[in-house]
Amino acid sequence: MRHAAAAFGQTSSPRPAASGGQWGPPGPGRSRGAPALASRKIQKGLISVYVGSFIVFIVLTGSLLGYFLIQAGQQTKRAVNAACANEAHIVASKIESTLRRIDATTALIAATVREDLTSDRRDPVRQTRIDGELLALASNFPELGGYRVFDAEGALIFTSDTNSQRLNIADRDFFLASRESPTSELRFSAALVGKLRGTPILVAYRALPGDAGDFRGLIVATINLDYFSKLFSEIEVGAQGMVSVRRSDDSRLVVRWPIVESQANDPAPETLPYLRIQAGERQGVIRYIGKTDDIDRIFAIRQIDNFPFYVLVGRAVAEQFRAWRMTALISTLLTLCGLLLIGFSLARLGRGETILRQSEQRFRDLAFTLGDWIWEVDLEDRYTYVSEQVKATLGYAPDVLLGRTPFELMPADEAARVSGLFRQLKARRAPLRDLETRCLHQDGSERILLVSGVPILSATGELLGYRGSGRDTTEQKRLADELSRYQHQLEDMVSHRTAELEAANLRLAEATQIAQTASHAKSLFLANMSHEIRTPLNGVLGLAQIGYRESADAMKYRQYFARILDSGKLLLGIVNDILDFSKIEAGKLVVESMPFVPRRILDSALAVIAERAAAKGLTLTARVAANLPDACLGDAHRLTQILLNFLSNAVKFTDRGTIVLDASRDGETLAFAVIDTGIGMTPEQVERLFTPFEQADSSTTRKYGGTGLGLSISNRLAALMGGSNC
Repeated sequence: MRHAAAAFGQTSSPRPAASGGQWGPPGPGRSRGAPALASRKIQKGLISVYVGSFIVFIVLTGSLLGYFLIQAGQQTKRAVNAACANEAHIVASKIESTLRRIDATTALIAATVREDLTSDRRDPVRQTRIDGELLALASNFPELGGYRVFDAEGALIFTSDTNSQRLNIADRDFFLASRESPTSELRFSAALVGKLRGTPILVAYRALPGDAGDFRGLIVATINLDYFSKLFSEIEVGAQGMVSVRRSDDSRLVVRWPIVESQANDPAPETLPYLRIQAGERQGVIRYIGKTDDIDRIFAIRQIDNFPFYVLVGRAVAEQFRAWRMTALISTLLTLCGLLLIGFSLARLGRGETILRQSEQRFRDLAFTLGDWIWEVDLEDRYTYVSEQVKATLGYAPDVLLGRTPFELMPADEAARVSGLFRQLKARRAPLRDLETRCLHQDGSERILLVSGVPILSATGELLGYRGSGRDTTEQKRLADELSRYQHQLEDMVSHRTAELEAANLRLAEATQIAQTASHAKSLFLANMSHEIRTPLNGVLGLAQIGYRESADAMKYRQYFARILDSGKLLLGIVNDILDFSKIEAGKLVVESMPFVPRRILDSALAVIAERAAAKGLTLTARVAANLPDACLGDAHRLTQILLNFLSNAVKFTDRGTIVLDASRDGETLAFAVIDTGIGMTPEQVERLFTPFEQADSSTTRKYGGTGLGLSISNRLAALMGGSNC
């Protein structure tokens, strides 16, 4: 500019000529080429001035254009970064809100169904009620596919979906992992395809361990990934933009828009966003080429608090900077048209501001739809933005809080504590996560808030304030305190009851030990006494048998010996019953498994009892079914003993009529029945039929005799052979 000004000064201030010091037309003695030369020099100077001015103008215009383009590029970059960061924050907040609700509801379901999973009994009325409660919970969240409860075998017990009554997940990896290592923490599966509808889902599950740490069941909440795909599609990230959610523990893809089904569960361990997450960063904006489609994008990353996921919101660089490049091209071509350039530049700046306003409005709209209330404060801790949800939380309208500090809404001691903590966070430019604070509602009541926030930084890294969200946890806090109180009471009751049960069990164990000792002594005594009695009894019977044979000619003495034989045989039968019963009680009686012919067993039993039946004038018959097999495996001797016991009782208690022995096959077992026309029994007598040392009543013992052990022994023998008496 200084050079141009000097040139103009030389042109506008003519100096005197060398000859006379006056400027005028050439005289007769002067050369006419001098003024022409001077004119050409002046013209040349003017051209130089014009060219220089033009060059200067070009340089100035180029500098202004370059400066504008650089600033516009930086502004576009900041706008894209801010839009991506805001959208990532919104998506992360939405997903975190969903996961928090699932965490709370599955914990509630676990507490509700714990008794059902630890018990083998199922109450249909309770099942219907719990299914209805699960349906009510699931209907409040459109992103959920439903709640289900499975037992330790993977079978469905409770469900919010009546179409999944026979669902079994025993083959699912997350079920196997839970059964191998049961934990009550909320965990998440890989992206799956639902068994019922065939749509992509993510399973949130919580194992229910027993008191001994064993696996008792699984509470499952299915998250509909199509819901999030649709939600992501409504975010204006451009045709080549993308929104995705990946796991922060192994970088596997959970859900992505645009949808690429072949990439589901694919890890991306070497990508820059995942490396940033692994390095401990919670949020940020980076630029890199996408792994799935090789498109250069600007990505905003956002870790979802308290859950193993992070969000990626990416906008294609070529797409987002297309307007800026077009501006540069048009501005370069229209450099000489400064006004048009300025107007065009202003239009582009206006468009950038519109984009920012739209992004801000989108942020406000999404913040309004979230359950938590969103806030921003400046460096002096004054509210610069408060979402509408604050009215439901604290009772104040948002515009009432603008310009005030959060500490004005707290009790004095709480304000001192939180303000000191907030100063420390600002000094480190650190985020705050789940800070529990006490605030006063407009009506004077105290509310418990859970506050999280992140610092707002300028492009140069200067701290501008904080932005975050607040959630009213007053009711949750009250419920947690009440639950803790009930839990302590229950623990005291359980401890007291456990001590009582342990004392009772100790007394019962001592009594059982005494009873077992007495029973064992009784069994040994009976066995010894039976052997001691049977040995001389066999001698008496032998001598009586000899006397009976030798006294054939003396009928009177023969009758005496016959009575001795009958009484001895009766006594021997009683001793044998007592010995068999003692063996059974002591666990010493063993049945055999040998081939035998059932028809021979029937003939043998009928032959033994036939003489006694004929002596009383009874008709004894056998009724054999056509399906009775020719041979079986079992203990023929003990089976004959059972049949003789039943037939002997029938002869004993039947004075006239018939006795029928019925034999048939029932599946893989033999079925025998003894039918008589005897005295019969009442239902009360039938209940005591197989009790040792008991008969129908005392009168039958006096009239018919017997120990009352025959049917009890028969019942024990049938059980040892895998059968039963009825």
